[in-house]
Amino acid sequence: MGYRDSLFKWVLILPSLVFLSCEVYGDSFRINCGSRRNISINNRVFIADTYASEYLATISNSTIANNYAGNNLGLYQTARVFSGKAEYKFPISQTGRYFIRFYFHPFIYGVHDLSTARFTVIAQQFTLLRDFRPSRFPTIKEYYVNVNSDIEIILNSTSNSVAFLNALEVFLLPNDLIKDNATLVSPRRSYSGLVDVAFETLYRVNMGGPNIVDALWRTWVLDEKFLDNKNFSTSIHNTTVVRYAERGLATRDDAPPDVYGSCRRLKIHVSPVVDFNVSWTFVVDPGFRYFLRFHFCDIVSTSPYELYFNVALDAWVVSSNLDLTYLSNGKLDTPIYLDFVTPVVVHNKIHVSIGPTTDNGNQADAILNGLEIMKMSDIDTLSRPTIPPPLQSSFNNKTRPPQLQSSSKNKTRVIVGTIIGVIVLLVLASLFVVHKRRSVVGEGQSRTSVSVELATGSVTTGSMVSSTSSTLVKHYSFAVIQAATHNFAEDQIIGQGGFGKVYRGNFGEGDVAIKRRHPNSEQDDDEFRVEIEYLTKFRHKNVVTLIGYCDEHQENILVYEYMQEGTLQSHLYGKGKPSLSWEQRLNICIGAAKGLQYIHEGTGKPLIHRDIKSANILLDKGFEAKIGDFGLSRFPVDNKSHVITAGPKGTIGYMDPSSIISGKISHQTDVYSFGVVLLEVLCGRPDR
Repeated sequence: MGYRDSLFKWVLILPSLVFLSCEVYGDSFRINCGSRRNISINNRVFIADTYASEYLATISNSTIANNYAGNNLGLYQTARVFSGKAEYKFPISQTGRYFIRFYFHPFIYGVHDLSTARFTVIAQQFTLLRDFRPSRFPTIKEYYVNVNSDIEIILNSTSNSVAFLNALEVFLLPNDLIKDNATLVSPRRSYSGLVDVAFETLYRVNMGGPNIVDALWRTWVLDEKFLDNKNFSTSIHNTTVVRYAERGLATRDDAPPDVYGSCRRLKIHVSPVVDFNVSWTFVVDPGFRYFLRFHFCDIVSTSPYELYFNVALDAWVVSSNLDLTYLSNGKLDTPIYLDFVTPVVVHNKIHVSIGPTTDNGNQADAILNGLEIMKMSDIDTLSRPTIPPPLQSSFNNKTRPPQLQSSSKNKTRVIVGTIIGVIVLLVLASLFVVHKRRSVVGEGQSRTSVSVELATGSVTTGSMVSSTSSTLVKHYSFAVIQAATHNFAEDQIIGQGGFGKVYRGNFGEGDVAIKRRHPNSEQDDDEFRVEIEYLTKFRHKNVVTLIGYCDEHQENILVYEYMQEGTLQSHLYGKGKPSLSWEQRLNICIGAAKGLQYIHEGTGKPLIHRDIKSANILLDKGFEAKIGDFGLSRFPVDNKSHVITAGPKGTIGYMDPSSIISGKISHQTDVYSFGVVLLEVLCGRPDR
């Protein structure tokens, strides 16, 4: 049994367990291509390919492929492969704008290596993909197409190649989701005719909020990786105040409360003079127009007509002195949106920014709640004869869905509780087998490309930390650390472990966690250095972020992002905290599993943590789990065997007995420890 089987076997079916409240507007078709079984994903049923043959007009030149021996999820397990031209036809009872989604993930099946596939996709009169070569990662391509007759989708492979589909989804959208008119950025005028345009979704961003899936199964991603400078803004989240207008303004179909109830806000300074904007950068294909929808909801003002700001797109100010109160008919907390169309873009990037106005007496402020960017068809095409970059796929990221409606909570908890019990038994069986066989992760398994924004800072002479590591995290003087913790005041202590005490601190830009080594600590200077050097290599939402360190005056101090909800252990059997719901427990386990998989496979150089336990799984304010405490971690000397002989270290009760006996540590040691954590989560009891 392979590594991924032992770690993720219990989460492979999770996407089909998450249910969203939704409204069916008309015709819908969903096919699990190549599969002989139906699959449920977020309250949608993708029917088995064997039941969908009536929609496939050309079936003789196609075959069914599967990757059951692989480790892919849900819809990406099978595919239908076409050796020539293929055509799907879907009869419709209602005209209008339809969502068309294609799901791609290549694998090797028989004589077919689907990663070499190259093909064109056409829907109605629009060429959606031309000479498309799919990414090796799971990819979703999403389109809006206005339909006046039965839907025809054609896949045409290039010579000596094939076309394939893992899944196909077509459904009718609400009538007014995209209106016929928008504002042309330059020259400034009204732009009409959008009803005849096809759109490709490139970005759908939840500013200041988490990843979510809405009632139309659209994925909104967090905005941090698009921000040009995170120091210029702060995030706000308050979904409870959002109030949709009864008519005429934005609706839940346009964006859910999780989008309008969060925002990215300009950092407010004491001085009313602010000379910077909050800006985002998005990569696009030149040669096309783009449709941008800006979502706004004033959740920051205490009274009407307080908030005025500018919105810019590249060099154009698309909205000057924007007054959200006026646009929302004099009300706060009311969602609205503004639509814009760009001229034909000549560069490969679009810059969006918000910033203060220069001609009013109000304090500088600006917000943005959400943003959608769509490529517009040029006559009848959305694709040039070049291979486009893959659309960001969120299906394989297992993003956290919105909270379930109250009417379904009890039912969901019963289902989830039953599932967890069955899954834990599977995990235990997997753990028994995994120690009988070595897991070798194949070459090319690294799935994460990490872009790290470097933090500069002076490094003291004689620092025990390497110069390479010190350029990736900030060095703080001991005096600065003292000030941030009020001279290590007792009331600032938020935790304590083998390393020493953990303090809550603040450098003026938000809270941080400051970990100070005790003179009699079990961890030595080498482990302090190891933790810094390892964490500088990691940037993942499920791995705790190291911000900086201090090694002056014989002190060993680490500065981390602040995790508001503390450790998983404290929530399982600590005092004074409410019990975790089954939904929270599942999401925490999923997050921890993703973090563990990342440090094992996601950086190109696998790492063995050696101390996975509930006390080292930290929770942020949204109960997102993050792996922490890398003081005992080690890189395997042999990248093929992934085994080290440094001897067992860790916490009794979580350690793999076979590793203790043999003295050999591998990734499966961490997997064993993670299995113990799963049992803790299920039972709410300590490991011993």
